[in-house]
Amino acid sequence: MQNQSNPVEVFKQVTSGYSQGQMDNFFNQVKNMGFGDDLINQLKNGVDTK
Repeated sequence: MQNQSNPVEVFKQVTSGYSQGQMDNFFNQVKNMGFGDDLINQLKNGVDTK
């Protein structure tokens, strides 16, 4: 964040090697931590959440 990177782009870079199963598991964990469906869908669709 300090280098003014777009957080969605950083997320895409970090998860680029994830399989579909790994991504599904990740989003299930995020949902279980209390993040809302809107935010999760924005990440899935690559929308900037700022």
